[in-house]
Amino acid sequence: MSDEPVLETERLILRPPRADDLPGWAAMMADPDNSRFIGGPLGVRAAWASLSIMAGAWALHGFGNFSVLLKSTGEWIGRAGPWMPPGWPGPEIGWAFLKDHWGQGYAAEASEATMIWSRDVLGWDRAIHIIHPENSPSMALAERIGSTFERELPPRTLDNAVPLLIYSQKF
Repeated sequence: MSDEPVLETERLILRPPRADDLPGWAAMMADPDNSRFIGGPLGVRAAWASLSIMAGAWALHGFGNFSVLLKSTGEWIGRAGPWMPPGWPGPEIGWAFLKDHWGQGYAAEASEATMIWSRDVLGWDRAIHIIHPENSPSMALAERIGSTFERELPPRTLDNAVPLLIYSQKF
């Protein structure tokens, strides 16, 4: 895409996913710690399918998670941004980062930038975050960026085995 959106923050560049993101994406999805709450470990072919689904969302709907790169090095460190496939419980801003980059504020920085973009470009007036109940760092992040607990999502709603938590905020 030549007219793809590119967001810049103080430390990050966010842009739609590309094929050359696969090494970082596959590393994230292969690691049990990284992938624990986003579907579990995947091999490289399944990671490619996951990356392709996100790229396809951009092609079909004009939005999806952004690939997140360090501005200083260009290194792919994760993904963050809007997501709302059919049947989803609301307009979601999600995030997932390589564990070497946890705890440095990148997820908050990227999520805040994508919420502004989703409001200004997509016209969203709210966002949800769907969080596994054992993922306390993501619950803390949701609260840090201004979201509050809204409700529980029952098992089997989104192919989930356990109830999931929905945090939300209005823009």
